[in-house]
Amino acid sequence: MKWDLEHRRAVITGAANGIAKATALLLAGEGTRLVLVDLDADKLAATADECRTAGAEQVETFAADLTDGEKVHELGDLVRDSMDGLDLLIPAAGIIGRDPIDQMPDEHWDRIMNINVRAVFQLNRELLPQMADGGSVVLFSSDAGRRGSPGKAAYATAKAAIVGLARSIVGEVGRRQIRVNIVAPGFIDTRMNAQTFAEKGDVLADETPLGRNGRPEEVASVIAFLCSDASSFVNGTIVPINGGHYMAG
Repeated sequence: MKWDLEHRRAVITGAANGIAKATALLLAGEGTRLVLVDLDADKLAATADECRTAGAEQVETFAADLTDGEKVHELGDLVRDSMDGLDLLIPAAGIIGRDPIDQMPDEHWDRIMNINVRAVFQLNRELLPQMADGGSVVLFSSDAGRRGSPGKAAYATAKAAIVGLARSIVGEVGRRQIRVNIVAPGFIDTRMNAQTFAEKGDVLADETPLGRNGRPEEVASVIAFLCSDASSFVNGTIVPINGGHYMAG
């Protein structure tokens, strides 16, 4: 399927792995111009090479820890200098953690919040002024952010916070025809979910009406839709991508 994203300028974080990598490859096949960001420089370079082979018009890489505000500023400079602006922002980088609330150290809470919320806020603050009118932002919540997740209170709280952040930005940039939407993946076969899948992947698949867990490419295709003009009146919404595993509003 073609999403008519040729020549669009996109920033994707977390691009070395999982859903972000699948999204980068899908957009590359559309001829999108990409700035790919990840902490792992070697895997990031490998993703960039795959994207060039897939047909990306341009690929730039930026290996950095985006919890460092100075690195976010440097990324902004790279986007300005190499892309002369931005059309699509997809901050997909994130981490999960497992600690019961009564055993959770402050450091665990702070790390989850810094990566999953603070860095996303800083990216929007830095890059939205560069975004062209009519652009699209896709942020990442999760099923955990919608219903909670015992043992993952920090992660669930962070993903719920993303919804408030996204819907607040909607009211600030809407008159520029910039749309901000949220994807909420369920159990997707990624490195982040490796421990969960090892422990109970078959059970989760059995609990899902479709009888299986999801693939990164299935989330990437929804992101591409939200980036495209096909979703031109979709704004401020949460799109669950979970095979029907969790269907409450």
